[in-house]
Amino acid sequence: MHEMLFQNQHNLEAPALLTFAADLGLDMGRFTRDLQEHRSLPKVQRDFIEGVRSGVNGTPTFFINGERHNGAYTAEALLAAIEQRVGPDIEPMTGLPWEGDRVPRMGRPQSRM
Repeated sequence: MHEMLFQNQHNLEAPALLTFAADLGLDMGRFTRDLQEHRSLPKVQRDFIEGVRSGVNGTPTFFINGERHNGAYTAEALLAAIEQRVGPDIEPMTGLPWEGDRVPRMGRPQSRM
């Protein structure tokens, strides 16, 4: 659902949301009820306010070591910013779902709204 909402930011009215939910095979009774009762609204409002207070004014916004990254969002720029803020001698992470320079393909998680 997240990907579908992101790709359709220009059309987030109830009829479109219902179409997206149906296309994803969600429980339409529950989805419709939750949408009509605005069940997610308090969390969305809290997250929005928290983001604004943290300096988020758009997506994507990256924070590195608690500091907002204002540079480019390329892999090279982000890695350089990480090294600058954290240092080049950080220990590599282990147990990741990929090896070397291979990046895992992200699946489509089940949406729960």
